Amino acid sequence: MLFRQQVKFIVLSCTLFIGVGWLLAFAQEKKDVPEGKVNIEESTHTKKAEIIHMVKPPYPVEAKKQGIEGLVRIDVTVNKQGEVIGTEVRSGPKELREAAVNSVRQWRYKPLNVEFKVTVDVNYELGKKKEASKS
Repeated sequence: MLFRQQVKFIVLSCTLFIGVGWLLAFAQEKKDVPEGKVNIEESTHTKKAEIIHMVKPPYPVEAKKQGIEGLVRIDVTVNKQGEVIGTEVRSGPKELREAAVNSVRQWRYKPLNVEFKVTVDVNYELGKKKEASKS
């Protein structure tokens, strides 16, 4: 019995150690990338549409490194149960489209017992560097 507890402790310790190492490596990688934010706006063809589960779109690392910003406009079709069943990108930088669409596909809306459409705008913006003050 003691041996099993020791094995469990070792396995949990190793898992924790690996997880912390991975997080530190990820945090280190992010230091080389400028700050960015993602704003989401939604226009709906029905006023009753309500998001009940939203996955915030990530800012793609390579797009950040390349300084790519912009608005990705997506037409979204939602079924009677509130599940996203279709997406179509109307516009936006190609480097940002996949991240935006993959997140929006995971969204869930309050069921309305009718299929409906919404247009979602995902706006990717990089943090602006402060200009050095002139003396």
